[in-house]
Amino acid sequence: MLGGSLLDGKTKRTFDILGSPLSMPMTMASGVTIRWYEPGTKMPWHADGHDHASFLIQGSLLEESPTGSFLAMIGAAVSKPATAVHCTTIGPHGATVASFPLSETAKPDYLWQAMDPSASLIAAVPRLLDGASPTVQWAQPVGIKPHRLLHIAEKNLRKDPRHSLCSLALSVGVDPTYLSALFRRHTGTTFVQRRTYYRLAVSTNAMSTGATLGQAAQAGHFADQAHFTRAFQRQFGVSPKEYQLAVHRIFTNLFKP
Repeated sequence: MLGGSLLDGKTKRTFDILGSPLSMPMTMASGVTIRWYEPGTKMPWHADGHDHASFLIQGSLLEESPTGSFLAMIGAAVSKPATAVHCTTIGPHGATVASFPLSETAKPDYLWQAMDPSASLIAAVPRLLDGASPTVQWAQPVGIKPHRLLHIAEKNLRKDPRHSLCSLALSVGVDPTYLSALFRRHTGTTFVQRRTYYRLAVSTNAMSTGATLGQAAQAGHFADQAHFTRAFQRQFGVSPKEYQLAVHRIFTNLFKP
């Protein structure tokens, strides 16, 4: 079982996540908060003041309590009473945490559990939220300024230009609307325009290594060659074929005997 019981002895509700059952307390209250933490952030000893259960969607963290410590990796889960005193250090790649408040009758034990890391929690969270029907609240990220947040989001987008606005926002733990506004404010472009730019960069690099237009379109995750051609023409003012011919002429002139 993925995760098992978060709260021993409590009534549970099971959600099927990527084919694996995940037990959640039936006494979960409405509302979930998703928050991203800057790498290396240190939170001093404190108690959260409310009963809740949390999942580590991305990254890692070290949480210490008076009775021990737990190194949480992606997929780990914790049930935590309001009075649980702890301190937390975020790992080198940051951490995205989804927290679910529990009702006053839950009375949870303070318990961390490691889950199966092969299950993609980022892909699973929307299904979990649909099953629980909570209200999603995107908290402001901790320990990070807007320009730094955008830098990390752009890095994630360059690494995987298949991202949707929602999946990219989830990777840095902010509201998609807020992230969209950051793109407009700091780059002068929309998220879709920025994503298209990175997709075209991948496709253009593929063409420079001898890929056909169809292969270049596939490398850049365009729907088809026609979609790639339209995007390329709109961005650069020439067609991909014209670009290929121009590059060929340049190299021919540079290296002709």
